[in-house]
Amino acid sequence: MRNKGFTLLEVLVSLSLFLLILTLTLKITAINKKIFHRLKEQEETTEFCFSAIEKMKMDILRAGELLRDVQEFNLLESIQVHENKLIIRYGEQTSCLLENAIAGVRSIQIINSKSFKKNRKIIIKGKRKGEITEIFKKQNSTLILKNPLSFDYKKEDTEIILIKEISYFLDPAENILRRKVNRSPAQPLIDGITFFEVEYSKDKNLLFIKFKKENEKFFQILIFPKILSFSLRRK
Repeated sequence: MRNKGFTLLEVLVSLSLFLLILTLTLKITAINKKIFHRLKEQEETTEFCFSAIEKMKMDILRAGELLRDVQEFNLLESIQVHENKLIIRYGEQTSCLLENAIAGVRSIQIINSKSFKKNRKIIIKGKRKGEITEIFKKQNSTLILKNPLSFDYKKEDTEIILIKEISYFLDPAENILRRKVNRSPAQPLIDGITFFEVEYSKDKNLLFIKFKKENEKFFQILIFPKILSFSLRRK
């Protein structure tokens, strides 16, 4: 008895079913791949945003550092919000006078002057007096100041504080949240930002930041700057 082979119709039906299953499998694989890449992009975006938040948090928590003893002079704000720009200030380094400084002069001599550079702001804090000024020029251990000194300072009771100023702001032209340190060019922190808002309550010493990345949820930060709070309570 001879074995019967497949008919043409059976072959066509089997082939059609195979192609249908293959097509569905490829479509499902493509969909899963798109979902995987979308989830991976969302995860990377979230991680990148949290990394930026951590960077902001580290800067904010340093606000007022080395400035506790100059709060009484009201020379500058450690945290300031101006036109939706967040400005953070703290002392980066301290130094001392090599010799007494006289009111009206525009130069002082200090020790450890390496980090004290042109256009940097400094606070000169003496006994029950102080002032903020800017370095116009530096010559070895001598700082040429932008403005003449307002007071006399004795080297034994005077401290020189180098100010670091960091600002965060939204660049609306490119939808980039930028970070600027002192007078250096502003660097991109997060791109694709469509919303950025900052509020600071000086009475409660609470800083609220809210921003949104395109096609993503809102990110919010509520920070209590401890160093600055300590300074405020000492008044």
